Amino acid sequence: MSNSVNNNSHEVRVNVTLVEDNIQYSLKIFQITIFSLVCFLGTIGNGLVIWFCLIRMEKTVNVIWFLNLAIADFTFAMSLPFIITSMILDYHWPFGDFLCKFIWFLFFLNMATSVLQLMVISLDRCVSVVFPVWCHNYRTRRLALVVVLIIWVISATLTLPSYIFRRTVGNDGIACITYYGKTWVPMMRFILFFLVPFIIIISCYVTIVLRIKDKTIIKSSKPFRLIISVVTSFFVCWFPYHFSVLFGIYGTKNNFSRFGNPVSVDLMLFNSCINPILYVFIGRDFKQKFCGSIQTMLEKAFTEDLDKTDFKKSQHHMYWEDTSGTAVSESLVV
Repeated sequence: MSNSVNNNSHEVRVNVTLVEDNIQYSLKIFQITIFSLVCFLGTIGNGLVIWFCLIRMEKTVNVIWFLNLAIADFTFAMSLPFIITSMILDYHWPFGDFLCKFIWFLFFLNMATSVLQLMVISLDRCVSVVFPVWCHNYRTRRLALVVVLIIWVISATLTLPSYIFRRTVGNDGIACITYYGKTWVPMMRFILFFLVPFIIIISCYVTIVLRIKDKTIIKSSKPFRLIISVVTSFFVCWFPYHFSVLFGIYGTKNNFSRFGNPVSVDLMLFNSCINPILYVFIGRDFKQKFCGSIQTMLEKAFTEDLDKTDFKKSQHHMYWEDTSGTAVSESLVV
């Protein structure tokens, strides 16, 4: 009787192990597929944006913003083939210690740059709505380039721990792992690359909404759709990743930490592909843009909010006067 019970218990454990192994294998295949899809879409889509911005389009402030965002997302996508190869090889890392450090540093560098650039775009739109005259006088390409340089310097500085604490371990099956030793690095990453930017983005769009509401500038729902889409996509793409990382550190090891983290990483990756949808198609006439050339689509998407040459005599924008006589353009809130 005892032997029968032991045999049944052993069979149950074996079956559970087989099921978990099958789930783990299916999850790995799914993740490889997602990584490959993001790599393809991110490389092609952002590569086209970079080419048109550099070669075919006038270098306005908005073009500089989105060019930098595309560069960050493009280099982010270019780091993925190394990670995909490691996943295919059961997480064996065949590229050596330097690339173990550099590829993951590049991975988090462009993650940080993309997030900070989204924050700057939100701040720029908010300032353009609240202080249009100041933007007309001081919102220059030179200032935009300085801001872009600052973004990269800050991102490189804050992601340096990803280079320092990455290393290869093992002899036969070499793995590329992160060993922080302390929990302050993931917490710092959560605060600086999610919490603070998210609060700033929310604050910017709340300010824009209040400005629109107070001045009764526009009755269209397009600005609100864009605002909701930006905030929601940022939260959906980034919060699960940071939550799963922090849960893995401070929580207990369970099925959520085993299966939740890969899914959250997949969501985070999609943020590098979803930006063109948010900033080109939402709030615009999709059919008109889709039928036009790529250059026309980008030019319309990156149209300057305040055109210096037509600040007072624009025939393509409707202006409203606030109590101080300051002109506010409809294009600022679309």
